[in-house]
Amino acid sequence: MGSHGIEEMIITSSEQLKALSCKKDPDDSNAMLELPEQVRTPEEDFTFDLYQEHLEEIGFLLSQCKGLFEDMDINWPEINDFEQRLDAHVDAVDVGGPPALEITKLFLSDDDEDNISAAAYTLTSIRNKGHGKNIDIIIRSLIDSYDDNGLFNIHVKALKYGHSPFLKDKLEILLNHERPEIQTTAVEILTYRREGAPEQVAGLLEAPCAKLRATAANFLGLAGYREALPSLERLITGNSSPDWEKQVLASLQLGSRAGLNQARAACRSEATITQNLPLYVALAGDHTDLPLLRSTLAYKKVSHSVIEGLGVMGNVKAIPILIEILKGQDDNLKSRAAYSLELITGAGLTEKQVIEEEAAEENEISPNSEHDDDEDIETLFAPDPVEIEMPATSPGQWIEWWQAAQNRFPPQKRWRRGKVFTLGDCIREMADPGRKYHERQRAYLELIIRSGENLPFEADWFVPKQLEAIRKWEEWLER
Repeated sequence: MGSHGIEEMIITSSEQLKALSCKKDPDDSNAMLELPEQVRTPEEDFTFDLYQEHLEEIGFLLSQCKGLFEDMDINWPEINDFEQRLDAHVDAVDVGGPPALEITKLFLSDDDEDNISAAAYTLTSIRNKGHGKNIDIIIRSLIDSYDDNGLFNIHVKALKYGHSPFLKDKLEILLNHERPEIQTTAVEILTYRREGAPEQVAGLLEAPCAKLRATAANFLGLAGYREALPSLERLITGNSSPDWEKQVLASLQLGSRAGLNQARAACRSEATITQNLPLYVALAGDHTDLPLLRSTLAYKKVSHSVIEGLGVMGNVKAIPILIEILKGQDDNLKSRAAYSLELITGAGLTEKQVIEEEAAEENEISPNSEHDDDEDIETLFAPDPVEIEMPATSPGQWIEWWQAAQNRFPPQKRWRRGKVFTLGDCIREMADPGRKYHERQRAYLELIIRSGENLPFEADWFVPKQLEAIRKWEEWLER
């Protein structure tokens, strides 16, 4: 976006933006940054105040945008409204030239994390003269802040989300950094951005650091770099750890039968099974894996992954297993089993569930509050209940439905929402405005594993980039 229409974009507002803006603490947003000691003219005061306001809005909007992809009340394409306003403020800083740039740099040393985040994101997104030096500033800050987890993550996010086309070259330099932690971070950022040379990353599979090897494997799997498959298959033989699990997933993304067999073998023992392996077996395997997944229900540490895997596998023989889970006492497992039943059958059995939403900001009591009665205070601070529609968790409902419908579901097929599974189901789930981050990201993993294609996608990319990625997948499906 250029400078055209910036003022209009900033002034324009939406009901959603107003609703979120009212939650912002005005006391936090007015902490005054100070220029180096000097006498400022009225014009300099105006300039400083103007860009301080832009940067504070950038920090606030950036903190909101990414979290909204899991918000139950917002369809993900609507987040673009926030993203447009975010980028309009960035463009305003870009147009401001050197004075705006200097004020932005001051925010990097502020105490407020939103202000630091705003400055870092802006410096990795503006394209004015000398922007390459701005990126160098953020990369130096990234390296220097490694021991400060909060500050380090701020710079990681700025480098992940920034728009500068020069980020790739700067990040690739970090692949040769002396510290494996910095190398790992560089690979993670390049993976998210889908940038970087696979040939250079492939060499990191031989690194002594296990986390670096796993991160490099994830990059190569998503990049579809099949030349790395022999090295990956060697790494996953006879090993089992969280880092090993990521290498297995990468091998599955590259179509490795050996990787699938390694995952199956590890699922046969509680000593070797890892958190997500049952789901990975379901994503890559077939209906014959049902007995294996059923046996892993005995391992409580992977129960969430198993229940999700039973739904993804789409074997209707898993329906009685999932109904049995509904008869238990664990509400979390029951909700997951109900979701998996709906994923297989598309039965549309729903129930209303009330969840509590914290309302402390809206119901804040001042020190001089007249609400002295304990009961009144408890009422004032009580979370607002929110009613949402979820898949039914009543075993009786599902038993009755299944008895009437089971003849319509021949076994030995992969079922998805009441129909025989196709790759188009994954693309439709990625595109569905009502689906949340985890569902859409899982659909993407299933798609690349079962299709052998590696068109890029991330379920929390900026919305226009997501829409373009989905369009390319739809074009691929039509070919």
